[in-house]
Amino acid sequence: MRAKIIIIIILAVMAVQCFTFSCSAETAKYWSDKGNASFDNGSFEDAVTYYDHALQIDPQLKEIWYNKGNALFTLGKFNDSLKTYERVIQLDPKSARALNNEGWIFYIQGNYKESIALYDRAVEQDPGFALAWNNKGIALADLGKFSEAVKAYDKAIEMNPNYADAWNNRGSALKDMANYNESIKSYDRALELDPAKPIVWNSKGWVLSLMGNNDDAVKAYDRATELNPRLALAWNNKGIALANMGRLNESLSSYDEASRQDPTFAWPWNNKGIALAGMGRYEEAVSSFNKATDLDPKYAKAWNNKGAVLQMLHRDAEAKAAYAKASALGQKMNATAGADSNASSAKANNQTTAEKKKSPLPYTGALSIISLLAASRILKFNGGKS
Repeated sequence: MRAKIIIIIILAVMAVQCFTFSCSAETAKYWSDKGNASFDNGSFEDAVTYYDHALQIDPQLKEIWYNKGNALFTLGKFNDSLKTYERVIQLDPKSARALNNEGWIFYIQGNYKESIALYDRAVEQDPGFALAWNNKGIALADLGKFSEAVKAYDKAIEMNPNYADAWNNRGSALKDMANYNESIKSYDRALELDPAKPIVWNSKGWVLSLMGNNDDAVKAYDRATELNPRLALAWNNKGIALANMGRLNESLSSYDEASRQDPTFAWPWNNKGIALAGMGRYEEAVSSFNKATDLDPKYAKAWNNKGAVLQMLHRDAEAKAAYAKASALGQKMNATAGADSNASSAKANNQTTAEKKKSPLPYTGALSIISLLAASRILKFNGGKS
């Protein structure tokens, strides 16, 4: 009887040991799966918690570290995300994905040179990693190195000829090089691959406007707003194209729609003020410029334009104050500005008041939009869970 009891105890201990071993092997996967499910449901804080449980069981699981990094990134916890990707790289120095994502974070933080160095490391480990080539191009473009950016986009396209986002970004870089014909070709290729991208239709429209083809530009903006009626930038840009054709009443409608879709967007109010002034509706123009500067007190061009219209109304003291505000924000007083180019806005600041009163209103909306299109490049993060 005693022998039977001992055998039963031994078997029970063995069973407990087997069960414990099995649980140990399966528990990390269990928590990882819960983390992945939470990630897919958008519960990123929960995902991080579950990934941490898995890593407490086995801290060598690089895929879970990677997924945790993606969840932290999505939560906007960039420094914590960087540390997590660094852990992935410690476990796997050849992890191109983690290097790319670190580069992405440095890019977001404005450290373009460091981001480029990380993208270079990523493509060194995986020369066929089109995403990293694309992201390198974006950082180069933001440094003003457009020719190098095009080369990086070309590498991305070489690795993946159907990479619509890289074609779009290539178009943006070529636009910044004033190579408009090639820019349009890149946008067209992007749209062949993915015709449902409103931001690409918007970008194409802007280049068509720069080429003086405002009719086709309006058609491109119309396609953008059909795909995304809430794309305020496209409504704003359509207004500019219509104004360029002298269709000022229609341009006002587009600016109003832009403001409806994004009540915080200052540029449509500035551009509406320009159109109203062109129609001789100066008091309304001043109100529009006031709205623009209320939304963005550092909007130097709107302050400058307000000053110009106030001078037309012979409200010289107010005009002087508006010009002073624009000057303090770095805007040179602009009496002969053209629609698209800084080259046409070089009048000296020492003009007489009479000269300024007779000068046409600076058309500055287009210049502002060019700067925003840099941000409309299609960026890609190697996110999600693996």
